[in-house]
Amino acid sequence: MKLYNTPINTQHIGFAIFVVFLLIYYFAAFDGYYGYDDLTYARYAAQVANGTFASSADHFSFRWGIIYPTGWLYKCFGIGDYSTCLSTLLYTLLSLIGVYAAAKHLGQWVAVAAMALFSLDYYTLYFSHKLFADVAVTTFGFFALYFAAIAKYQNNSWLKNAILGAATAVCLWAGFVSKETIYFVVPFLVYVFGIAVWQKKDRVFWSSAITTALLLAILYAAYMQLYFGDVAYRFKAIEASSGSVGSCSYHLLPISHLINRLTIGLMQLWVATGMVVAMLFAPLSLGKNWRQTYQLKTPEAYYQMAFGVLFLSFYYLSISLKHYIPMCLDGRHYLMLIPFAAVASGRGLIKFCKTAYGWQYVVTALLGISIWAYLTHIGAMLYLYVLLLGWAVFRAMIHLVTKKSLTTESKVNTNAHLNEKIVDNWEQKSSNSPINDTILNKIPILNENLVKDEEYETKNWLLNENIVKVAFLGGFIAILLLHPLYVFMRPAYNGQHDAKKLVEQHLSKATPNARAIVITDGIQQNVSELYVGFDTTKIRFIEYRQAPNFTLHNTDSLYLLINRFSNNMAIDNSGAVLPDYAFHQSEQVNLVGKIGIAQLYRINKSYWQQQNLIIKQKIESIPKQKQLIDGVFY
Repeated sequence: MKLYNTPINTQHIGFAIFVVFLLIYYFAAFDGYYGYDDLTYARYAAQVANGTFASSADHFSFRWGIIYPTGWLYKCFGIGDYSTCLSTLLYTLLSLIGVYAAAKHLGQWVAVAAMALFSLDYYTLYFSHKLFADVAVTTFGFFALYFAAIAKYQNNSWLKNAILGAATAVCLWAGFVSKETIYFVVPFLVYVFGIAVWQKKDRVFWSSAITTALLLAILYAAYMQLYFGDVAYRFKAIEASSGSVGSCSYHLLPISHLINRLTIGLMQLWVATGMVVAMLFAPLSLGKNWRQTYQLKTPEAYYQMAFGVLFLSFYYLSISLKHYIPMCLDGRHYLMLIPFAAVASGRGLIKFCKTAYGWQYVVTALLGISIWAYLTHIGAMLYLYVLLLGWAVFRAMIHLVTKKSLTTESKVNTNAHLNEKIVDNWEQKSSNSPINDTILNKIPILNENLVKDEEYETKNWLLNENIVKVAFLGGFIAILLLHPLYVFMRPAYNGQHDAKKLVEQHLSKATPNARAIVITDGIQQNVSELYVGFDTTKIRFIEYRQAPNFTLHNTDSLYLLINRFSNNMAIDNSGAVLPDYAFHQSEQVNLVGKIGIAQLYRINKSYWQQQNLIIKQKIESIPKQKQLIDGVFY
């Protein structure tokens, strides 16, 4: 089956609209940074831009798929908010292209539905303007399987299949150097390979893919051995960075944590983040011929099985070879599932909109999800689910009404034939009778026919499946658009824009000979470094716990930057001993400027030194806290 055979029509228009929407959302909804992983990537990207980058013991430094594109964009556009996250926007747009290309052969409205499910997924939108490697892995993982689908279902030349095989391997490698979680697509690729071996097909594609993958693996291993003296250096760096007990260390936590993760925990996460919406209609896309599905007879079966296998992989596969540790309960780790879910759910959504197919399942599922969201106190998503429930119930009601109308229509047609016979016979026998009209009006079945015909005409528009399909798909898209529109209108709540304005207004004139030393919390420290392009020669940001050991020059000016949002988070989450000025300001801390929830103060140096002595004494009296002084992150 050809994957490219549709002229310019609805799906092309829909694609253009979703591209424009993602661009608008990127510029209108940007509200700042996480302050940890994303700023780590940004810092490395700045080193790429100035030619000083080199991978190190930090496992984040090996995620080239996000670091290098961002660094190249820095080199072209400079270091700023939009250039920092532009790479993730481009990856999101590429994923949309993949969804469009994969779904358009299933029908133009199926393609529109799939693109809507992907583009309007809350986490897809949210991370389209956040610098995280998960967005890159999503793109490379999807295209790896998409190229395999082209090779499987198109009648290609051997050269094209060889190129597709190499492209699949390159996508896997690019995903691997973006983030290690690309391996979640491998089980399905192994399954597709097994089907190909069993059917004795696609030999050129798989020979090319395996050969290219082995070559890339050898080159990467040689690089690791040459520069780090250890082929497994990257994996050891990952292991070293994740050795502490955390919410993801299931092998060190009580068994109840693992049981929760393997049962309701992950589904609870998907409900809380809205990701479940993209998955909801996938069961409706399944046909009754299971053999056709598991044997991957059609492209539709291919993407349904891809979603199913990835769903199980994300739910149960371990991310560690030494211990059984399933993926953490963090929504961004599961972004790669969304484009596959969107393609797998597209036909099911259209079937429901068009004929209310599976309405019992959809209404029941949305009712259960809504109750779950209510009982677990999920805020904005609860409103989304309730609106979708109302939409589904309304579609079911329309279906039941039109079903009755169709039954009525059948009865009307039967009555009409009988009426014609009665009228014909009566006219033949009494054509000249003056009582003809009176008798006709007294025939009960004729009066019933007139009533039913009039009732049927009022409902006739509901029987036009194309009109109903477009109307309910439009309603579905409108409901999903409510949250992005809310994000457009709400002001940024994290204070990062306010802090940036204070730095620009009051500290931009600092010089290397008279630095401005700014003390702040750990999140705001990382974000503030991006404000100055990671150039610390003029303005140096330090975190509270670094202050006691920081050497202050005589010409340095000392400031305190308070962002109430991140500062409160730091105080609540930190186990370290913090100075008094982290909690409140004294007479020795003078206000310089205030914008929104951010304030900039100037600190008296002698007061600051007194505070440092107090902190050191407290730390010495609590030996366990001493190790926290040099930490950068909370």
